[in-house]
Amino acid sequence: MRRGRIYKRILVPIDLQDKAFAAQVLDETAYIAKASGAELHLFSVVPTYSMAIVGSFFPEGL
Repeated sequence: MRRGRIYKRILVPIDLQDKAFAAQVLDETAYIAKASGAELHLFSVVPTYSMAIVGSFFPEGL
C-alpha cells in the first residue's frame, strides 16, 4: 500500500491579540506540518479603520 502525504499545505489563521493562544496553535500546527511534510502558511487579518464595524471600537477623532 502506497502512503501519501495527508496534507500538502496547512493554512493557519493567527489572532495576534491573543499571543499565548497563537503560540500554542503555531507549536501544534508546526508539529503537524513537519510530521506530514506539509508547507505551513500563517495569516492574520488587519482590519482598516474605514470599516464600520472596526471604527465603532475606536474613539472619534482617532
